[in-house]
Amino acid sequence: MPVLFLLCFVTCAVAASEPEPKRFEISSGVEMLATSQPVSIEDMVSGWDGKYYGGEMAFADAISYSQFSFSTPTLGRLAFRHQYRRYYYMAFSRDTADFYRAAETSGLIAEDKNLELSVKHFEGPGIGLTYALPAFRLQEFDVSLAVTGEWYQPGHFQFGEVSGLAKAGATDQVAANIDYRYDQDKILDSNSGLFAVDDVNKGSGYSFSLQAAFDWDRIRFTATSRDMINAFHWSNGAFTRGCVNVGGGVSGVCSSGQLQNGFFGNQSTTEQIHATHSLSLSEKEMGYQVAWLQHDRYQRYTLAKSFATKLGRFDVFLYHPVQLGLGWQYQAFKLRLASDTMDFNQARNLSLDFALGWQW
Repeated sequence: MPVLFLLCFVTCAVAASEPEPKRFEISSGVEMLATSQPVSIEDMVSGWDGKYYGGEMAFADAISYSQFSFSTPTLGRLAFRHQYRRYYYMAFSRDTADFYRAAETSGLIAEDKNLELSVKHFEGPGIGLTYALPAFRLQEFDVSLAVTGEWYQPGHFQFGEVSGLAKAGATDQVAANIDYRYDQDKILDSNSGLFAVDDVNKGSGYSFSLQAAFDWDRIRFTATSRDMINAFHWSNGAFTRGCVNVGGGVSGVCSSGQLQNGFFGNQSTTEQIHATHSLSLSEKEMGYQVAWLQHDRYQRYTLAKSFATKLGRFDVFLYHPVQLGLGWQYQAFKLRLASDTMDFNQARNLSLDFALGWQW
C-alpha cells in the first residue's frame, strides 16, 4: 500500500515573533472550516426546521491530527502527520433548497420546483508528509516552497448528482434522474430491499498540495493549492442510477414505477473532490493582511491585523461572508476562532484552528 503525504499549510511558517525557531515539534490539533447558506450548520446536519435564508451551497472540511516535525537551515522542514478527515460539499439550486425546506416543515410547495443537486462527501483516517524546502533567493525575492501529499483510507462516502422535478403540492411526490455512488444510502432506502446492494469495503485515496511564499522587503505573498491533485477509490462501491419516482412521481420525468431504465449494485468507483485555492498578501512590519480563499462556489475574503507581543502574536480577522475572528499564537500553541454569531448553534459560517504542542 503506497504511503503518500499531507500538508499542514497553516503551521508550515514559523511565527515572526520567535527569535530562535526550534528544530523539533510534536503537536495535536483541529482544523475546521464550515459554511451553510440555507440554514445554520446545526440545522444542516439535524434538519431544516430552524430559520431559513435560502442559498445554493454547504461546505465543511474538518481535520483532527497529531504531528511530528523537524527542521534544519540546510535541509528544510519535514512534518509527519496522522489525521482523521471529514469532507462534505453540497451544491444545489435555490429551488432545491426551497423544496427541502418545505419537506422538513409543512410538506407542501406552492409551485413547481426544478431540482438540481450535487454532493461530495467522504471521511476516514489518513497519514501524510510535508516537505518545506529551505528558503532561496530568486532575483529580488526570498522564495519558500512546500509540497505535500496524503494517503487516506476512507470508509463512509457519498458522491452523486440529482436532477428532477417536484410539482406543486405534497413534497412526497418527486421524480428525478439520479446518479448516486455511496457506501450507505442516504437518499433512497437501499436497506429496504428495493435497491439492496452488498456491503462496501473501505477505500483508498491520495491528495497532493502545494504552497509557495515570496518575500520582498516587508511584503509577503503566499499562494496555496490544497487537494490540487486527488483521487479516492472503492473496489466495490454501491451505486444507483436511473430515473426514480418517489410517491408515484411526476409525469414527464419518469414513465411509471419506482425505478425506470436504471440499475443498481456494486462496482469499482473512483471519485475526486474540489481543490481549495488561497492567496494572501501581508505587510510584515505593521501586521496587515488581505487574503482570498475559494472552494468551488465558496469564496471567503479576509482582512486581518496582527500584534506581536512578548506573549506571542495576537490576530483580529474580519471575513466575508461576515465573520469576526480572534487568534493567539505562542510557540507551539495556536488558537484561531471565527464565527458570524456568538450563538454557535445558529452559526452559518464557522472556522477553528487549534494546535497544542511541545518544541525543543
